[in-house]
Amino acid sequence: MNCPNCGTPVADHPENGCVLAALIQVIRDRGNMSEQILLALHAGTDVDLLWESVGAIVDNLEMGTYSNE
Repeated sequence: MNCPNCGTPVADHPENGCVLAALIQVIRDRGNMSEQILLALHAGTDVDLLWESVGAIVDNLEMGTYSNE
């Protein structure tokens, strides 16, 4: 299975700056899901929908919404 975001293999995804892989790693670090479920979640992600959600976060970041100043 390949990552729907960057096209590299989901199993042993390289650290290449892929946002989806980084988000899956955060979920992995929580320790609540088996590796098999994580791989399926990763491979089955609708990246267009993901980027719509992430885009709003990036917009807020750009506007300083998360600034502590």
